[in-house]
Amino acid sequence: MRRFTLLLLALVFISSGCSPRGSTTDPAVDEVTGFSGRDGRHTRAVFRSEARGSVYFSVYLPPDWTPEGTETYPLILFLHGQGGDEYSFTRIVGAGEMNEWIESGEVPPFVLIAPRGADWRSTVQWYRRANERMLTGEEAGELRAYAREAFRAGMDPGTISVHGHSRGATGAIFMAMKHPDKFASAVANAFVSDYALSDRKRDANTNRESVLESGILIRMVIGTRDRYVIEQDRTATPEMHEHLQGLGIPHEYEVLEGVTHGLRSIWNHRRPDGGKNGLYELQFHARAWTRTRAHTEPSDRSETETPTSLTSSRLR
Repeated sequence: MRRFTLLLLALVFISSGCSPRGSTTDPAVDEVTGFSGRDGRHTRAVFRSEARGSVYFSVYLPPDWTPEGTETYPLILFLHGQGGDEYSFTRIVGAGEMNEWIESGEVPPFVLIAPRGADWRSTVQWYRRANERMLTGEEAGELRAYAREAFRAGMDPGTISVHGHSRGATGAIFMAMKHPDKFASAVANAFVSDYALSDRKRDANTNRESVLESGILIRMVIGTRDRYVIEQDRTATPEMHEHLQGLGIPHEYEVLEGVTHGLRSIWNHRRPDGGKNGLYELQFHARAWTRTRAHTEPSDRSETETPTSLTSSRLR
């Protein structure tokens, strides 16, 4: 009798459309046919990854992009943080803002894909094997091949960048240290995963020569009002900065005065010239796309191109 009751409850749970706590109930996917007419917008869709299965993502396509066109585009892969999803970037950054920057010539046209990192959003880790393969694999069935076929974006590693926030920042540093030849640049916003710091340092130690040879541009930022720094004394960003300094790996490191942990605060922070930090970081990626990375030796880089530190501000 007890087994029958438990079975009946399970059937009711499934038929009611409920899902376990911590999982994600997928809303309906946008109706798109070849992404026609989606230029200058954020669009939600799904692709089939051999490593991950069905992966929901949002994609920003630049103004005048058409499925019939021949122009190719740089690609930014945005990695969200814990509890985030494919909407984490679109909730903060409007397509109209990026359209303006492209149309004014402040950044070149680009495609941005923000995949969901896990079905159970609280468990996302971008360095897990399935996500690593999805983001770095060149074979058919993974994200790079899909982006090339669907959007003509990221046609070679020299035009692919990774940009991560919070746990996504951990992922961005992982990609830069473990797969530097797969990315032109990496930006880590609010890397506070101290539990992953020793592994990321080890990746840097192991792959130092590959990182230097690749010419990958790296940037790390942390806010002075980041709650994880203030309340939990997290030190991953400044410690990783010091470690890269010690290894002689060029990078940008910036402490943003008055900025909190959230992506909105980091993106909208006003720089000394009055521009948004988000624009500056898109331009940072764009500088990487224009480099001839295969022929750039570490000694050829000027300090003004990839400064080690941009501010004297200190964290707790």
